[in-house]
This record gives sequence, structure tokens and C-alpha cells, in this order.
Amino acid sequence: MNKSYVVGMALFLMAMAAGPIYATPPTVTSWPQASNTIIAQNQLLGARKQRLIGLKDKIDQANSLPNPGISYQLENVGGAYGGMSQAEHTASLSQKIEFGGKRAARTMSARAERRQYDCENERVQAALLSKGYQAYHEVVREQSLLSLQTERIDYAKQIVKAVQEKVAHGAVLEGESTRASIALELLEIEKLKYETRLQVARRTLASLWNGVEGDVGQLTAVVPESFPENVRVEDTVPYRALKAGIA
Repeated sequence: MNKSYVVGMALFLMAMAAGPIYATPPTVTSWPQASNTIIAQNQLLGARKQRLIGLKDKIDQANSLPNPGISYQLENVGGAYGGMSQAEHTASLSQKIEFGGKRAARTMSARAERRQYDCENERVQAALLSKGYQAYHEVVREQSLLSLQTERIDYAKQIVKAVQEKVAHGAVLEGESTRASIALELLEIEKLKYETRLQVARRTLASLWNGVEGDVGQLTAVVPESFPENVRVEDTVPYRALKAGIA
């Protein structure tokens, strides 16, 4: 057997066993990217798109004439060998003609089914995008919390350094340095919790397009179009409350 054929068949079987292949999406960093990726690569939406193609073909079929019929008959065959020369061959071709607007009614029914499926498909897509929008903002929220926790740790490190210097000069007791170091360690432990929550949020978002955590980069916050240009996000009440640890 040809070795090239064997190798080719082996590679084909390995590819089939690996399952369907999807295009690797670029790293998502914005909501337009995320929404477009969900629409393009979500498995449910992909299956529904194939169904829409089938419904379009159904409309074309409904609007066409019924398939013609063909029949063949062989008669008056006699004798063991020479009887075929006396046989009669009859071939007929028939075409069904529909009256009473049957084809138009069938076409209208197929088109109505397609319109109904279009509406249902829009509803499913809107529900997925709504879920994606919530998941996107959950990632943005966890990013902000992790960033704020990192700022707290940097600030705590400065405090520890300052206290240690005061202890060295005899300005405060050694216990103050220990207390500051413990507070820093607690903040670092809490940071691990925020990192885990961010990982979960990214995986949840990426699952909507059958992706992985690495598909989600540093997301940018979605700012409403009516947001004043001269006001920074950092100056808003929600952001200040979040930074203060209230939100």
C-alpha cells in the first residue's frame, strides 16, 4: 500500500477525532470585540445559522415544481434467447401539475416558518449578548478590584518601610513593625482571592464563544455615549466608592 496514502489517512482520522476546528479568536480587549466573537463563534448560534440555510433551501424547494416521474416497462418477452427481439419497451415521463394555488400556499408556509425562525434566532442572539454584556462587566469589575488591591499592597509596603525606619531610630516600638507586616501579609492573601475571581470571570466570558481564559485580555470599561467628556471615570461616585472599599 502507498505510504503517502497511509500517512494521509492517519492524519485525517486524527483530525476527525480531535473534533471541530474553530478559528482562534484574537485577544479580546473591548466589548465590540467580545460581542462580535460571541456572534461568530458561539456553537448554538452556529447551529442555528445552518438551520437558516436549510429553511432557505426549503423555500426554494416549495417554490419549484414537483419532481418529475419516470417509468419503464418491458413486455412480450418470449423464448430463452431470441425473445428480446420481440419485446416491447415502454418508457414514460410524467410531470405533476398542481392547481388551486397549492405551490403558492406551500411557499407561503415555508416563508412564514423562515420568518418565525428569524425572530426566534434574534431572541436567542439577544439573550446571549445580554449574558455576554453582564459577563464582560463582571471581568471589568474584578479587574478594578484587583487593581485597587494592588494599590493597597503598594501603600502598605511603604508603611512597613516607614515603620521599620522609625523602629531603627527608636521612634516607635518593635511591635508596630510586626503589626504593619501582618497587615501587609493579610492584604497579599486577599489579593489571591481577587486573582481567582478574575480568572473565573474571564473563563465565564470566554465560554460564550467556546474559548479559554487566555482569549480575554485587559478589558476596557464601556463608557456610555452620554458621559461628559470633561469628567474622568476616576472622579465618579461609583469609582470612588469602589476604591474606598464600600462597593
